Amino acid sequence: MTNDLCHLMISRSAYCYRHTRRWTVQLALGITALHELDIIHHDIKAKNILINV
Repeated sequence: MTNDLCHLMISRSAYCYRHTRRWTVQLALGITALHELDIIHHDIKAKNILINV
């Protein structure tokens, strides 16, 4: 199931460290890959981040 990060943050009060760390690393790698292609996202926010759980 895919949800946006905002929805997941509202639906649960806390996530385990392992999930939070994995999502953060994947987000950082994704942004890095975009920047290497000279693509800049101007609206990075929880509602625009999709999480596959």
